[in-house]
Amino acid sequence: MLKITDKIKFSEITITDKNKFNEMLKGTDFLGAEYCFGNLFIWAKAYKVKLAFTDDFAIAISGDEKKSFLFPIGKGDLKDIIIKMIDFAEQNNFKFRMHGVSKKDCGRLEEIMTDRFEYQAVRENFDYIYNQSDLAELEGKRYHSKRNHISFFENNYNYSFEPITEENLKECQRLNDEWCKQNDCSDNKSLIREQCAIRTGLDNFFELGFSGGIIRVDNDPIAYSFGEAVSDDLYVVHVEKAFADIRGAYPIINREMARNICRGYKFINREEDM
Repeated sequence: MLKITDKIKFSEITITDKNKFNEMLKGTDFLGAEYCFGNLFIWAKAYKVKLAFTDDFAIAISGDEKKSFLFPIGKGDLKDIIIKMIDFAEQNNFKFRMHGVSKKDCGRLEEIMTDRFEYQAVRENFDYIYNQSDLAELEGKRYHSKRNHISFFENNYNYSFEPITEENLKECQRLNDEWCKQNDCSDNKSLIREQCAIRTGLDNFFELGFSGGIIRVDNDPIAYSFGEAVSDDLYVVHVEKAFADIRGAYPIINREMARNICRGYKFINREEDM
């Protein structure tokens, strides 16, 4: 149990936090998927995420035995809030850590607290960020394999793409349930956590401002994907599911999301690239 101080008070994340969090995010240049309110919300149970608003900053903390802060979001006094975060960690008997820290943020930390921190790159947690046009067009040698799979899919299946709406949202959950049966989710703790996050996302889809799409073959859903816009330039894809035994199902939902849902954004963040 975290001790509550008069400086930082963490609480469970609720939908009502969304507008305040997103308002603080405006004008920042964060490209990491950690900085999506929807992402924090749907993974809150799995990763014990809590949120605080203090001194013109939004601060998230996650983890149970090994706690970690998200780099603070806001426009207040950065040094002051970092000191308060360090003090909070000390009062609650855990080592001060931050995650989702970009190279630019490392530079900011060194300016205000030189040689105070150690930095470690955790490559398996790096996000994959693409130009929207690259995923929409799939040109060049880099995407040769994806084009081949898509060509096979288009030549062998009668398919359609449609945005996720209130009318077809439940079909995403049914597809997800079937995907879980095929992939033995009940025997995999990681997939169990993921399914909890996905269900939370689908249950709160429109309240969170999510958008996405479905691929149908002969009217049956075989793939879906959803995410959220973080800024005028960036769209983050949170979830992408397809039946792997249908060749080209994953590449086609990837491309159609880029062409339709992500159209107008400069970048697409695919997190750990699904």
